[in-house]
Amino acid sequence: RSIVARPTWCLIKRKRVIETLPRRLPNWGVIQPAREMPDFIFEVEKAKSGRAGCRGCRQTIAKDTMRCGAKQDPDSIDPDDERFFQLTAPKWYHLGCMDKFRKQAWMKDNFPEASSLPGYATLSSEDQTAVKVMVDWLKGRATSRGAASSSGGGDAAKDKQKKEKEDKKDDGSKKTKKRKKDDDDDDDDSATKKKKKAKDDDAKGSKKKTKKTKKKADSDDESSDYSDTKKKKKVVKKGKDDDKKAKAKPASPPPPTPPRLSTSSAAPALIAPPKPPVPGASPAQLEEIEKLRVELGKKPIPMLKEMLKENDQMVSGKKDELVDRVAEGKVMGAMPKCTKCGGGRLHWNGAKNAFLCKGYHDDTHFVFCNKTTPVSEVQRRPWKDF
Repeated sequence: RSIVARPTWCLIKRKRVIETLPRRLPNWGVIQPAREMPDFIFEVEKAKSGRAGCRGCRQTIAKDTMRCGAKQDPDSIDPDDERFFQLTAPKWYHLGCMDKFRKQAWMKDNFPEASSLPGYATLSSEDQTAVKVMVDWLKGRATSRGAASSSGGGDAAKDKQKKEKEDKKDDGSKKTKKRKKDDDDDDDDSATKKKKKAKDDDAKGSKKKTKKTKKKADSDDESSDYSDTKKKKKVVKKGKDDDKKAKAKPASPPPPTPPRLSTSSAAPALIAPPKPPVPGASPAQLEEIEKLRVELGKKPIPMLKEMLKENDQMVSGKKDELVDRVAEGKVMGAMPKCTKCGGGRLHWNGAKNAFLCKGYHDDTHFVFCNKTTPVSEVQRRPWKDF
């Protein structure tokens, strides 16, 4: 067939069709902007514990061994990003595994010098030389890893793994040999024991047969005497039973049964304990809080939680607790956070007659506070209506 050139109106129509396609298809002809490489911060230190793992060789970094950490610069990341803490946390490597972080061309241009690394000044002279060798090797100024491989990671870690595997195999072969020897000895012992047992059983069987024949002869003689004595015992026993019945007293009547309680009588109603008074509230404020409790009790739990969220208050608890919290906040104001730690909630402590802050849970650990603040020092914030 002959190829016919399409007119310009057909191309225009085709463009319109492409524009109306769903967005999941690629947008042909439009060049996507390239992603910018993030800025990294590198640091050097001795491992504080043996819990961290190397991202290069996937082995644990032993305690007091040199390691290099890489993390993104916090200034180059949006603080509202969900992965902010994940990206700014350091990823640790052995000095010999640092080449697996990026390719050599990137490391030549972007990896800093040894003297400018954070934590370099606090290291000993031997550790500083190991860091210098690592930097020279990453920059391409050295052909071998040198002291970097001896500080853990790289080929040294692989050699350790091979040695451990070989040692395990040798131990396993030795154990199997010992087990085989023990099994053979057990088999020999069991065979000899079985022979002895068979001989003893034969000797015991012959003795039992002779004893049985003697017992049969004696039993035939004793059976006649035994039957006579048994009959005499029965006659004596019957006479004794008759005498006991005659002497027995008449049975006493059973004790009267107590009258049953009627099931129709209802149990007394349980009286709910009175609610604790609001600390620092006047009688007029307590009356307003009681009125608000009745009104707020008709509202659903999600609405009460939204009211508390709007005023930065605690959202956990049952509905009664949420109602009390909202009513107290509307009348007296929203409870502030602790002035010492800045993140803990104030809870009423009746024993100390003051508010107590136990602390709060940070992103990584729990911050302890234990500060007591009297009622007069608590400055409540104005309540925001939802």
